[in-house]
Amino acid sequence: MMKKFKIRFVVIILMILVIIFMILPYVCYTDTRMRTKDNCGVSRLNLIIAKPYTENAEYSIKRVGTVETETYRKYDFQRELELEKRERFERRKDELLYRLERSKARVFDKSIDIGEPFPAVADEMAKVQGYYNLSDKKMTILNSKYLIESKSICSETPELMVLVPSVPTNENVRSAIRKTYGLIAHYTPSDLLNYGMEHPVKIAFLLGRSPNHSVEIDVINEQERYKDIVQVDFVDSYYNLTLKILYGFKWVSTFCKGVKYVLKSDEDVFVNVKLLLAELKTYRVSPRGSVFGFIHSTSFGLRVLKTGKWGVSEAEYPLRRYPPYAQGTSYTLTGDLIPKIVETAQHLPYLHIEDAFITGIIAGKILGANLERMSGNSYWSDTIPDPCEFVKTERVSQTNMVPSLMYKTWKALLSPDTVCANVTYHPRMHRYNWRIKSQFIKP
Repeated sequence: MMKKFKIRFVVIILMILVIIFMILPYVCYTDTRMRTKDNCGVSRLNLIIAKPYTENAEYSIKRVGTVETETYRKYDFQRELELEKRERFERRKDELLYRLERSKARVFDKSIDIGEPFPAVADEMAKVQGYYNLSDKKMTILNSKYLIESKSICSETPELMVLVPSVPTNENVRSAIRKTYGLIAHYTPSDLLNYGMEHPVKIAFLLGRSPNHSVEIDVINEQERYKDIVQVDFVDSYYNLTLKILYGFKWVSTFCKGVKYVLKSDEDVFVNVKLLLAELKTYRVSPRGSVFGFIHSTSFGLRVLKTGKWGVSEAEYPLRRYPPYAQGTSYTLTGDLIPKIVETAQHLPYLHIEDAFITGIIAGKILGANLERMSGNSYWSDTIPDPCEFVKTERVSQTNMVPSLMYKTWKALLSPDTVCANVTYHPRMHRYNWRIKSQFIKP
């Protein structure tokens, strides 16, 4: 009897276990914690795994009357992927709308940095309008007196006026320029014709004031010999370079009226003046003026630096980028731009980044001049060339030149067949070359 009872007890226990693990998992629970349609046909094990405290679960509480209902479900990767795509689409749409707003804005808005994910459109537009809308009040006043004027330089109106900003102590550099490419300024009409030029070229060295009295005496003596120095009463420094160029332009507007072109060339730059004038004749000058040189465009990333030698403050220039501008080592402007630049510069905050300020902000953006990229112009990172390479490749200008190299380059330029007889370089395809070649092509 006892044995049969044990057998029946074991059978009952087994049946209960079968019911628990085989039948009940597929029955809809009536527990208040499981009172949802989603729980029918779901195993108890899955419901336990989908607890809210697990990493891949979402947990929400809904209040129905006075009873709280909890919903458990697994992480939906497909749904999250769709949400991410939608967010990405919204970001692209916002960026497109921003670009469209920029293109319709009638302001100088190319200085806005669109590389950032969400630029402050309204704030940036306000800065652009505030900077480029010139005030009636003069902010950069050019009222310093000229210590040395050299009025006689333009007694005969030149076709090209060369302005060379120089440091007062660098007399040896100025001497090298006078004896090389600057020698053209003293050519007679017959010398110009023999050299292949028709109109005169003049040169002036722009200097500030030196705190050293002996240096000032040397400058006065140098001026008595050469009569080609223009000195202004402000301290000569790198920060005042823009000031030096503006006073040079003011001097041209006063004493060289009618000049066709003005070349600004650093004192460590060598210029092939004859080739430069030939190149200039191949360009059509814009009615609003033109600037020729190596042009930095926005594709090169003209981001404004806030620290270092070229750093500027928010008060000097509030925008994130400079507009396109000509490389400051050497650039040429049409004469009609010169007085306009001088006048416009006085209504803007002073900016010591001379090339960006004069050729980009004033000439290009405000005055609407064309910025023409001329092949063969100097660039600040250029390597120092061999004199024969400079001549054979037809470079217009070259920076990083010391006096000894200037003498060698000038000698090679005057006698290329003798000095560079055994040297071969492939010439550049200049507009000047194309123009000369086209004259011999029959229509």
